Amino acid sequence: MSGRLKNPKISGKNGYISILIDDTFPANKEGVIVKSASDQAEKYFMKTTGFDELKGYLYFTTYSAGKLDTDNEFMKSEDIDFMHDDLMKNLVTNRMADINHNKQRLNNVWINEIWKEKDKDGKTIASKGAYYIKENEMLMQKAKEGKINGVSIMGEVEEVIEE
Repeated sequence: MSGRLKNPKISGKNGYISILIDDTFPANKEGVIVKSASDQAEKYFMKTTGFDELKGYLYFTTYSAGKLDTDNEFMKSEDIDFMHDDLMKNLVTNRMADINHNKQRLNNVWINEIWKEKDKDGKTIASKGAYYIKENEMLMQKAKEGKINGVSIMGEVEEVIEE
C-alpha cells in the first residue's frame, strides 16, 4: 500500500529544500544532468541534482508526479501544483536551504529559479529548481567532488491518503 502526500506545503518557517551531502540520500530517487564548465550536458544517475560550476547553480527536482519515493509515498500532479504554487506565493525569502535536514538556514545559498515541468498535454509532471551556491565554499567543493546527492523537501502535508 502506498500513500499520497496531499497538498504539501514547504513554504514558511518550517519549510526547507534541504541539500543532501555525503552519506545522506534523497527519497525522490531522481536522475541528474550535470553541466560541465564547457556547458556540455552529461547524464549521470546520481539522484536529483545537477551542477553548473561556471554559474554556481545546483539544479534539483523536488518531486515527480506518480513516482514512489523511498517511504512508499507519492504526489499526484495536482499535489505538485499545490506545493509549487504555495511556495511561489509565500516565498518571503528565497533562503530555504539547509544541510541534511539540520534546520540551520544557509545565509549564502539562494533559490535562483523554480519551475514546473509539464508533459505535452500541459499537466505538471515535476517541480524543479536551482540554488545559487557559488558563495558557499563548502557546497561548491562538495559539488565539485560529486558529494551532493540531491535535495529533500521538508514541510507539512494536509493528509497522507492510502491508495
